[in-house]
Amino acid sequence: MLIRARDVLARKRIAALARLVHGAAGRAGALRPELSACAADGSPLRADPADLARWRGVAQLLLTAEGELRKRLTKNEGFPPQCADKLPTLDSCAELDRHPGARKDPGGSSRAAGACLQRR
Repeated sequence: MLIRARDVLARKRIAALARLVHGAAGRAGALRPELSACAADGSPLRADPADLARWRGVAQLLLTAEGELRKRLTKNEGFPPQCADKLPTLDSCAELDRHPGARKDPGGSSRAAGACLQRR
């Protein structure tokens, strides 16, 4: 699963996403303890079991309870109003949502990234 996520997200996008999630996790602080691994390490994510907690943090931050990529980000996710990281993070979500390799099912349903960013 981590290898597929890495393959879907280009190396450049993974580095940018890791930096954005790292910032959000730092801003969310104690309100989002499930993001502690992301707050501690902003380096690019690897397809390695050592990074599993950070991949899970990315999923918990970017996916809704229904497994959909977020269409909006709030202070609850670590993106207060006027946060400079909000738009680039939403752009990353939209890009991932458009990527056919990130779709849960071959029919192209709107549930994207589930195969890459599962909460399991």
